[in-house]
Amino acid sequence: MEKSQIDSNQLKQQFEQLFQQIIEIKILSENLIYLHPKHDNFKDLIFYSPLLQRLIEGLKTQFALRYCTFLNNKEHYNLSSYINKLIKRFDDIPFTNPTELIEIEKSRNRISKIRKSNEFKAVLHIRNKHLAHIDKDRSETKLPEVYQDDIDLQVDELINIFKFIGSSLFGQTYIIELMHWDKDHTILDQLSNYYDIIELYEETKYKTENRAIEIDEIDKIINEASH
Repeated sequence: MEKSQIDSNQLKQQFEQLFQQIIEIKILSENLIYLHPKHDNFKDLIFYSPLLQRLIEGLKTQFALRYCTFLNNKEHYNLSSYINKLIKRFDDIPFTNPTELIEIEKSRNRISKIRKSNEFKAVLHIRNKHLAHIDKDRSETKLPEVYQDDIDLQVDELINIFKFIGSSLFGQTYIIELMHWDKDHTILDQLSNYYDIIELYEETKYKTENRAIEIDEIDKIINEASH
């Protein structure tokens, strides 16, 4: 019995739902890179702020939940199952820009490689920890230290897979614009400036002669923080 062609509208609807998920994952990743980068310029500031520490931990948890769900083939909408459907029904899919089956299989292999990586295992560990996942060996698990910068490279690779699939299936170019996402990515610089200015004020008033603070001294603090 001949198989019916897959509904392209349904494929596109599922694709766009997954694409929205990867956008949200990318936003969280960019926020974590700013708040806790590999080369941390704000380590002392965050160390002395329990609020910022909790904020970072909360973002890590949200990222872990979304990222692991996105690549979990047991979830209703996940990238792995979508790619597997394309492979299984390859001959029944109306590609706008025809591609070879092997190219779709390469995408599946790239996803599999990400799932086996130390970076993904570290994210999965966070996800399991915060969901109280039952794992007798979890307390003994020792994972290598990974950084959001490295995990973000994998997120970018997944975005590239989306671009390829979107172009092949629907003939559309899917682009993620980051410009408006990072408008708050100066908040730690501003907070650092605030503490430095307060420190200058207290030092000038109480530890040295009681004098007026020159505007050039404040300019110096702000300029040094911006470089």
